[in-house]
Amino acid sequence: NCILQPCEKGGLAVILHFHLHAPMLVGAKMTSDIQVFQECATMTEDLTLKRTANAYDPDEVLEEENERRIKERNNQTFQEFCRHLKGLDVELSRTVMSFMGVPHRTQVRMALTSKSLVAIADWPPFVANFSEVDIVVFERAAMTNREIDMVLVLKDYNEQPIRITTISRSMLNDFKRYLGDRQMPWYQITMSMHWPSVMKEINKDKRQFAEIGGWNAWLTTEGPAGGGGDDSEEESDGGDGDFKPDSSDDDDDDDDFEDGSDFEEESSDEPEDTEDEGETWEEHERRAERADRRRRAEGSPSPAAKRSRHTSRPKRGSRR
Repeated sequence: NCILQPCEKGGLAVILHFHLHAPMLVGAKMTSDIQVFQECATMTEDLTLKRTANAYDPDEVLEEENERRIKERNNQTFQEFCRHLKGLDVELSRTVMSFMGVPHRTQVRMALTSKSLVAIADWPPFVANFSEVDIVVFERAAMTNREIDMVLVLKDYNEQPIRITTISRSMLNDFKRYLGDRQMPWYQITMSMHWPSVMKEINKDKRQFAEIGGWNAWLTTEGPAGGGGDDSEEESDGGDGDFKPDSSDDDDDDDDFEDGSDFEEESSDEPEDTEDEGETWEEHERRAERADRRRRAEGSPSPAAKRSRHTSRPKRGSRR
């Protein structure tokens, strides 16, 4: 890989970085990274000579103009050199797609190029070529977390995945859009996995790993696998699709209606008193008289007699 990082606003140097496929001997040390850079501004500043900041100070205005011209000249020089390189595809590292992350031990500014994820402004440099990456996994991608981790699982399963931690969650959608444009599969989970154990388990039987569904069997329990396209937080953060009614719910509803019909059938089996339907007031009186005569014949008083008996009984303690 050949990466050119121009000196943009806030930068101090223009850098041309070479990431070698095979390490070479430089001095007395084997290395896979070689850098050529040119300072465009002072790396250090003497605070004893610092003057009071003034936007209209002619000396400061002249110093800023000189620094801007130096940056433009150095950028043009390096770009002209890269045009003459044959057989190398030079990638540009711009601050537009940059973010803060921890690839090693310290937090550095990283950037996405057309083919790689790099951090070449600090030493040791970091270069990950996406052509060597099998899948990308976003860990701790929950709505409650402000930071996420990104894991790059290499195509060579004998090598350990690369983990980049402490990434702002606001970059998640940009990562998904970037990977979707390049048709790279990605997964989003809410936990952190112990990748040495995972890779050890997969390498035991790769055929079985492929038969059970590959990475889908390992990672789709937390969220859907992505293969490209935009995914808003939406998904994301888990990704909700179109609503589809569950057939089991319809069956339950049908069962409820059937149960209701059974209840109606059971209730219809109960005897109903239809004698009172369509009767006039005179018929009611005649039926009541027949009932009174039947009670008198049996020797039991009628309800009217019971009511009169209760009304005629004197109350206790009352005076007549």
